[in-house]
Amino acid sequence: MVESCSVKDAQGAGGDVVGEVRQVDIPDGELDVRHLPAPEPLMRMLQASAALPPGGVITAHHRMFPCFLEARLAERGMVMTVDQRADDWFVIEMQRPAHETDGV
Repeated sequence: MVESCSVKDAQGAGGDVVGEVRQVDIPDGELDVRHLPAPEPLMRMLQASAALPPGGVITAHHRMFPCFLEARLAERGMVMTVDQRADDWFVIEMQRPAHETDGV
């Protein structure tokens, strides 16, 4: 279920990153978009997910809930899960189904 959020929530004040970015260990091969101003996190996650092969998964780290991402991935037959680790740290897993019918 997608949480509701406004454009202001998604962009932050003036579209800039608000506050400090939490220091966390991001594994190699995972996407860290926490430091980017809107709409760059969304664009980078969509680019990365578009390159996934069938059955592929990519994990991204964001500073807020990606409220516009789920609908965009669903249009592509993809799914996502979100794990909130802290108030300002969300781990998003995006997956392209192994078979086209898996995402429908």
